Amino acid sequence: SVDIAISRVKLNIEIDTEYQSITQEQAINDLEEAMHSFRNGFTTIRIPHVLIKYYLKETVDNILGIMEGLKANIKVV
Repeated sequence: SVDIAISRVKLNIEIDTEYQSITQEQAINDLEEAMHSFRNGFTTIRIPHVLIKYYLKETVDNILGIMEGLKANIKVV
């Protein structure tokens, strides 16, 4: 499920708390969810919770970079 939605650039962010214990079934379900999201014009990224815990600033900087790229693509279209 989406934890953060940034509708201005159609970005969905999911914080993955069980990144280490993902099953094959969950992995394919996640991929299918991302595909459906993409078909609806949204980009979905999954961020392992350990990045938030140990690398918050770097994680935020990367999300901001993704947002800038998405914003630039929206202007082009």
